Amino acid sequence: MRSILTRNAALSFTVLSLTVVGCKSSNRLSTPAAVTTDTLSTSESELVAAAAAYDKISAQQDAAAAEQLLAEEYILTDLLGRVTTKAQWLVTARSIKNSPSNSKSETREARVYGDVGVVTGRWHESGTQAGQAFDYRLRYSTVFIKRDGRWQVLLDHATRIQ
Repeated sequence: MRSILTRNAALSFTVLSLTVVGCKSSNRLSTPAAVTTDTLSTSESELVAAAAAYDKISAQQDAAAAEQLLAEEYILTDLLGRVTTKAQWLVTARSIKNSPSNSKSETREARVYGDVGVVTGRWHESGTQAGQAFDYRLRYSTVFIKRDGRWQVLLDHATRIQ
């Protein structure tokens, strides 16, 4: 829900640093348009698909889909430093009337480190919220964790581009 809630860099970096120290492999994937599934491992393809699903869930405020994709310990911090849990994200998604006319990742880069995936990119969104027009761009970092054979969003952070 990048349009309402944004990401926490310090927490993401701390957890990522602790997680990645012991990981053996790092594969770098570029923007969705440049990535073909022919050249990706199964894990990489699944991460790219999970990142695209998270984009769609964020843009559409799809609480039902978010139930599955967000890890139980999911943490998101918005531009004002407010921390949001999965439960809070779901309540907000069900109650906020946001009408984005444009919501998408303009760029995306993904890396896989064993059962941890890191996706970074640039997000653009415009539309109306509570009758007010908005238009902004963010740089984001999203940390995924692979559990029971599927990727889930663990941590999320975004910074507004001025």
